Amino acid sequence: MSTDDSTTLNKKTPNIVGQTFGRLTVVSFAGYHTNGGSCTYAFWMCRCICNPEQIKPYRADILRSGRVQSCGCYQRDMRRQRSLRHGQAQDGKKTPEYHCWGSMLHRCRNPHNKNFHHYGGRGITVCQEWVDSFETFFADMGPRPSPTHSLERKDNALGYTPDNCLWATRAEQQLNRRTTRLLTYKGRTMCLKEWGKELETSPQVLAGRLHRGYSVERALGTPIARKKKAPTRA
Repeated sequence: MSTDDSTTLNKKTPNIVGQTFGRLTVVSFAGYHTNGGSCTYAFWMCRCICNPEQIKPYRADILRSGRVQSCGCYQRDMRRQRSLRHGQAQDGKKTPEYHCWGSMLHRCRNPHNKNFHHYGGRGITVCQEWVDSFETFFADMGPRPSPTHSLERKDNALGYTPDNCLWATRAEQQLNRRTTRLLTYKGRTMCLKEWGKELETSPQVLAGRLHRGYSVERALGTPIARKKKAPTRA
């Protein structure tokens, strides 16, 4: 690479002193350089936030394209974060979050998975951001709250996306299974177990009414006959 004799900024070159590109701030013009052919590039001296005393030259077109955003510290920090996020625990075992992510991909994208027909086989997909990156999945979902929590979809008809997923316990998942019957009454939707608790009656009683042909309104709206206690003898 050869250096142009002129280190004076010409009128055709925008002055970018003071502008910030990622972690780099332009402090001064460094001159023009050629690549040995007909291409001439403007170089600018930049200071990185990680070391204000260190100043290095960078090409203007590379700065504007975003291909360079730091002196190299950004890449080091990202590698460190990846290591922390899905690094291996003791004995070489993956973290629970990493295991959940891998299992999600396997049952949705691998036809040989024994549960594929319940997921990928019926159109359940994983958003591309999560397919491409465990780090993105972890950033969206966060750590698993406890060992009893696992990955669950709010709407079982939809795929795995940040808006449709949460960490849930087994009991919470049970309420959200496709086989759980949900009943809408007076503008509220709950399963039989929840309605039983709300109405202070057995879910089996409500289920029996529905089985006998009661409408939802009649099944849930009919008061439960309470047996009168026998008078206490003096």
